[in-house]
Amino acid sequence: MAKKEETALAKFEDENGILAVHGEKIQAVAIAVKEAAGAGGMSMSDLEKVAIPSGGALSWTVRTMNGEEPRTELFGAIVGDTENRSFWADEYDGSNSPPDCSSQDTITGISSSEDGPGGECGTCPHSQWGSAKKGSGQACNHRRVLLLLTPDSAMPVMVSIPPSSLKTVRRDFIVAAGQGYRPSEALWGFTLTTQKSGGGIPYSQVAVRFVRPLTAEELELTKEFNAAVSSIAIDSSVID
Repeated sequence: MAKKEETALAKFEDENGILAVHGEKIQAVAIAVKEAAGAGGMSMSDLEKVAIPSGGALSWTVRTMNGEEPRTELFGAIVGDTENRSFWADEYDGSNSPPDCSSQDTITGISSSEDGPGGECGTCPHSQWGSAKKGSGQACNHRRVLLLLTPDSAMPVMVSIPPSSLKTVRRDFIVAAGQGYRPSEALWGFTLTTQKSGGGIPYSQVAVRFVRPLTAEELELTKEFNAAVSSIAIDSSVID
């Protein structure tokens, strides 16, 4: 089985990678998404999530047809990319309660309760470092949510980039942008490094490696795929 998986990854990285692995599945996926979603459409909770590991671990855990598997590098083409903010007046308890304030563009917050501040995100006291009830972070959760087409599935997986990794991911994308490559026009490798907080607690930080540009055929494929999953709503309350 390992040989088969290595072959799939090699195809995903070569010049015809995404086409070789998923090219025949796009139409079927588009039909399946519409049928599975029903009239209500899909949400982020319907997608498989590859979480940032805790404790400074250096391996991703990916769910495949054969169960969960560790990966030191997560390969993917970006078919969805957005940033958002979400704020809970009370400490988030892991339930499905909506945030008291959220923003789909990280510029303007929209209150959903009387406890929600709303207004301009940049000047909001809850978006400032040190405003969190615990630690030196932000009370308002800032995330960059990426939908990745990987070698493992013709459905995208979700990676929610936490505040501690936003700068490194943005920096790595900008380095590639300096050569004319947009995030949506390349194949990327996502790795993890171990860092320590001000209190000495280890955590995992995401770094991004440019693998190669997508071919013209692959770009058309990712556009079709994006249209196929266009009903998926990017939920501002997604957190690890």
